[in-house]
Amino acid sequence: MRKSLAGRVPQSTGSRGFFAGAIGGTLFQCHGIQERVAIRTAVFGCPLVGINIKNLQRGHMPKKDKNIATNRGQVSAQPRLHQRAAEIQGYGTVSHMLPLDLEEPVRLEMTEQLNLLLADTMTLRDLYKKSHWQVSGPTFYQLHLLFDKHYGEQVEIVDTIAERIQLLGGVSLAMAADVAETTRIERPPRGREEVPVQISRLIDAHQIIIGIAARWPDAPPNSVTTAPTIWW
Repeated sequence: MRKSLAGRVPQSTGSRGFFAGAIGGTLFQCHGIQERVAIRTAVFGCPLVGINIKNLQRGHMPKKDKNIATNRGQVSAQPRLHQRAAEIQGYGTVSHMLPLDLEEPVRLEMTEQLNLLLADTMTLRDLYKKSHWQVSGPTFYQLHLLFDKHYGEQVEIVDTIAERIQLLGGVSLAMAADVAETTRIERPPRGREEVPVQISRLIDAHQIIIGIAARWPDAPPNSVTTAPTIWW
């Protein structure tokens, strides 16, 4: 028999009676030894090691042995550090778990091209931030704000492209080293350059990205392969 009873605590009524206890606000009444053992384990959260079955049959619930070491029911807030494991999906593949009508070769081609676009866009984004930090001269204030504004716009575009790759079941590029190996935009020097050179580099990067998108096959409006949908 089971009745709803919140706030009750486990109790024993003797050898001829029954064992009652509240688990999650529900009252349990158990007449058999096996049921008592199961309820005790659930309520007290300790293994049935060292329990005297004869005492249990006589209705005596044994106390938890403090000397018995157990990890059951214990939750630790300590993080597990230095973990390594195999990839759950390799780069250059697409997942079969998504309910998409596009065939796998199509999705592979789309995610490959989008990752190239993503690498170039991430490089352009970082070029804007580099120019924002390193710009100097009489037009510093205006260009400092302008470069940062365009950097923020590129951040949104990068996120849109990466999420589109994920929606197609692919794996998007993420780390700077992988982007540097993939991008088709020329790498600038570490040092500061003149303002005209900074602007020229940014224009060249935009032209590379626009040229790539222009070479894609024509697609219907709102298609994932059209530049307006991907960019904005």
